[in-house]
Amino acid sequence: MKLHIKNLILIAMMALVTIGGTTSCSSKKKMAKKEYEAKVEQAKKDLNAIINDETMWTLEEQKARVDEIEKADFQNPEIDELIVKAKDKLNRKIAEEARLAEAKVLTSVNPNQIDRIEIDTKEEVYSAFLDETGIWSLENETDFEINTYYLNSVAAQLSALTASDIICPIAEANLADYGLDDPITITLYAGEQPYTLNVGKLSATQEFYYVTMEGRDEIFGVSTEYADFLNISKNSLKSIYILRNSDSAVNSVTLEAHGETVYSISLNDEGIWTMQYPIET
Repeated sequence: MKLHIKNLILIAMMALVTIGGTTSCSSKKKMAKKEYEAKVEQAKKDLNAIINDETMWTLEEQKARVDEIEKADFQNPEIDELIVKAKDKLNRKIAEEARLAEAKVLTSVNPNQIDRIEIDTKEEVYSAFLDETGIWSLENETDFEINTYYLNSVAAQLSALTASDIICPIAEANLADYGLDDPITITLYAGEQPYTLNVGKLSATQEFYYVTMEGRDEIFGVSTEYADFLNISKNSLKSIYILRNSDSAVNSVTLEAHGETVYSISLNDEGIWTMQYPIET
């Protein structure tokens, strides 16, 4: 009798364990199904947002999300169709970005090929050429010495110039609104090939200059990072150096004021500069 009772208790416990395990397994399946359904709905939501331009994600982030959904392989025909549409939308966006990036390139030439620069500052026209020694010289007579280092920088910076924005078509613009009715004009020559920039006024935000390029149909915004090479004046072209690297024969320098020496240095026999006045070293 006791053995029979023990067997009944054991059977009951096994039944409880079995029922509990079955219940637990069923619960896990329900949870997995809910998670799957939630992921499917989120995938649909994200794909539709990408297709309808309703997301703040960057193109890179959008592409990564589409790839993530595709790799999840939900085996869902609706999601598969949305993936195709999203990929098509992103490919068109990427192509448009590439087109705009190319359209913003104003010049792309080897600066070493620039051998002549013409600058119309609105007050005066200056024409400079690169001589056989690699030094810039002015063709027109001036009352100042040219800053050849500055013109090297102009050639280097403006030979590879990219606009930060495309403002509008020239045909739709009043050039006076952009200061382009009377612009500063800068022309770089690579041999016989000219590259002409017309520089207008600063934008209201002072973030860029309005610029047009000969042969192009748009007004561009070029960053004020290039201000020193776009807003060129007579003072920009003047040499700021008292002595040049080529003045290697100089062995003493004296500064006078009102007929009196205020500063004097000289090169000693060891090639070291020493002061003679006001203090001898």
